[in-house]
Amino acid sequence: MPKPKPLPATADRPAYMSAFRERQREEGMRRATVNLSREEYARMEASALKQGERFATHLKRRAFADLDATYIVPPDLVERLDDVLSVVRGIGNNLNQLARHSNEMRAFMHTHEVQLQLKRMDDMVRQFVAKPERAG
Repeated sequence: MPKPKPLPATADRPAYMSAFRERQREEGMRRATVNLSREEYARMEASALKQGERFATHLKRRAFADLDATYIVPPDLVERLDDVLSVVRGIGNNLNQLARHSNEMRAFMHTHEVQLQLKRMDDMVRQFVAKPERAG
């Protein structure tokens, strides 16, 4: 791949932007312009700030998430998912210990404790996903 031409000094803003756009065209990039009402812009800007992203980056990510039918997980929800995941892992470890103990003793243990662990895990997951928050 040939080395790209250096961009002009940023002090000459029009020349810099012209060279920048030319380089993007050579790389196959396309520019798109979107017209938004004040309310639409304010909503998108608030959403971008909530996600910690620049406006254009957020707009592009939201558009492709919709096209790809994927879910954008809000930062606060990521923390909650991590909490649920650690609880589920802990319960899984408890169940493995119970199964190992049962196998070592070669005795069938009462399933009440296992059922309690499974119910606890089920309750945690149900509580978490009862009403998931959407990306802002």
